[in-house]
Amino acid sequence: MTETGILSVSADSKNGLVDGMEEERTVHYSVMEELPQGNLHLSFRGIVDVVCQRTVVLVVLLLIQSLSQFVLGMYEGLISRHVMIPMFLTMIIGAGGNAGNQSAVRCITGLTTREFRRRDFLIVLRKEFVCGLIISLLLTVVGFARVYYFYWSQFYSTIAISMSLFCVLMISALFGTTLPFFFQFVGINREHAAPCIQVLMDIVGVFITCFLCSLVIPASEGSIGNGVK
Repeated sequence: MTETGILSVSADSKNGLVDGMEEERTVHYSVMEELPQGNLHLSFRGIVDVVCQRTVVLVVLLLIQSLSQFVLGMYEGLISRHVMIPMFLTMIIGAGGNAGNQSAVRCITGLTTREFRRRDFLIVLRKEFVCGLIISLLLTVVGFARVYYFYWSQFYSTIAISMSLFCVLMISALFGTTLPFFFQFVGINREHAAPCIQVLMDIVGVFITCFLCSLVIPASEGSIGNGVK
């Protein structure tokens, strides 16, 4: 076959390929145009289903979260003597919830995109443990500086709050990694792992903070009036 013939065949093949792509694109657009327009709008039944599913989950989490009442009741005397505990309790719990949500969202995304498999749980857990350890140490230093700057005379209280912050951050990172894998294993929607982390860390964070403060803070260190800058 001559060079001219080869070029002619190549040109014909190229033209045929382009024509085929154009036909496929036309068919694709035709199918899209034939879709019922009702699919583009929210249906009443779809909204009701979503509301029912989310409400059930939120009600259960609300009832579980209320269990922190009993933890606070157990340490009512400690909290009344050391008012620094409730002052920084929201900081500790909030930091734990944020750290746990970061781990949970990362795992949920990985499982959804199939970047992670169930057999990868230990590998992901080991990585999140190392990351959580580093982040917990950094945030604990920041938290210690924040508390000590304003309440320098309450040294033991500052130590107890910093220890609580570190423990809550570490536990939240591990919980945030474990729950999405566990939910997928038992057949629960793994997207519920994120709000569950927040609720769990509310209860666990309150208990850890009160428990460590009861061990570290002496009874004589109660007033914070002289330690405020």
